[in-house]
Amino acid sequence: MKTELLGQEKNIVKVKIEFTAEEFAVSLQKTLQEIAERVKIPGFRKGRVSRNVIEMRLGRESIYDEAFWKMLPKAMDQAIADYGLILIDTPIADYKLADVREGESLSCEVSFEVSPEITLPELDEIEVERQSPRVTEDMVEDVLKLYKKEFSTLKTVERAAAEGDVLSVSCVSHVFDSDGKDTEHPLQDQDVDLSADIRAEIKNALLGKDKGDSVSAEFDVESEFADKNLAGKKLRHDFTILEIKERVIPELAPELLKEKTGENYESFEDFKTKTRERLEIRLNEDATNAATNAALNDLVAKSELEVPASILKKQIDRLTERDTANARERYNLTLDEYLTRFSINKASYDQTTRESAEAMARRTLVLDAVGEANDINIEQEEIDAEIDAMAKTYGAEPSKLRVLFHKEEDRLRTLVNELYYKKVIKLIMEKVKIRDVDTPLSNAQSGAEGE
Repeated sequence: MKTELLGQEKNIVKVKIEFTAEEFAVSLQKTLQEIAERVKIPGFRKGRVSRNVIEMRLGRESIYDEAFWKMLPKAMDQAIADYGLILIDTPIADYKLADVREGESLSCEVSFEVSPEITLPELDEIEVERQSPRVTEDMVEDVLKLYKKEFSTLKTVERAAAEGDVLSVSCVSHVFDSDGKDTEHPLQDQDVDLSADIRAEIKNALLGKDKGDSVSAEFDVESEFADKNLAGKKLRHDFTILEIKERVIPELAPELLKEKTGENYESFEDFKTKTRERLEIRLNEDATNAATNAALNDLVAKSELEVPASILKKQIDRLTERDTANARERYNLTLDEYLTRFSINKASYDQTTRESAEAMARRTLVLDAVGEANDINIEQEEIDAEIDAMAKTYGAEPSKLRVLFHKEEDRLRTLVNELYYKKVIKLIMEKVKIRDVDTPLSNAQSGAEGE
């Protein structure tokens, strides 16, 4: 058997594989023997069926075809090794069965789809800012307010709704498309927290209203709204107030904190100090994550590559499967029924999905290229260490968890991928230029410490 590189177009490598007449004869003999062992023909013992009878039953071309495909996997592995190919999809073999002749050599052309050529920028040419947030007293107070809210209780009251109340409501939502067509969506009864960051139209509609009142809140959803199913559309919520509850705010005494958090604090001041420390850690982690994301975005933007159609299709299929499962689990609808109910244009959905899939595929391909360029691999010791850490977190026996991972290949593969990309990203952040910026954050940016 010999191989010959025919050429490459984009990321498709074509290789000619040629088998000698002797190689095909050996494969044909093995194929005939295997067929004789497995077929049941009246009047013949298993394994004793003659070639003529087999050909009469199955056809000569069918036997030739099976003999050819029996040789091909090993030959393709040899071609992959000969030319150092890194495959991203199953190879496709093209040969003409009618040209097969016993006693003659046999050749075929195999198309290998390989990783696309990627031109990476120099990592040390990428520069990002990383904020060095300073925790202010106001930020700590905001977090303490969130704790008080979380630990508060609700008391039903017979009065008009006021700031900070929680209202139990029934709701029917209406989504209007660009033609003004109204799609109605009855929702489950729910609580609306007037102290939360909700739309002003909703809050203003409910404030001052009594139990039993029916009110409506109508507004235009921003075009950049995260949920693309609603972005740019007009919505109207029709509410009926079922109950009004007042929030009773507690004092953060050590006894309450022990009950709610399971941790001991000497005093409120001790809790406040530790809250500040946790907030500082979290904000610094957020700043590092933001810088990392900025560096990766810049790296992908400066990399030159074309996402192969097969990879793009697989990623689109994954996203579509995710949305299909979501529609089924949350609404008991097919994806098409979901799109119709929420007035989502199918062409718009397909375009958005394609853009998301391409962005995800580009990032993955670039990270893979960085990992390959820097010979990054995951060793067994790293896998064991990660499993040990997980066991400690969940209070499990490391040996049992290790057995579980090695029994379930998909779970182990996911773990290895996570470790691999963490390692790649760590290397990237060690090489890019990071400029720390001393920027105090506003109260609004401090976030919820208790989340």
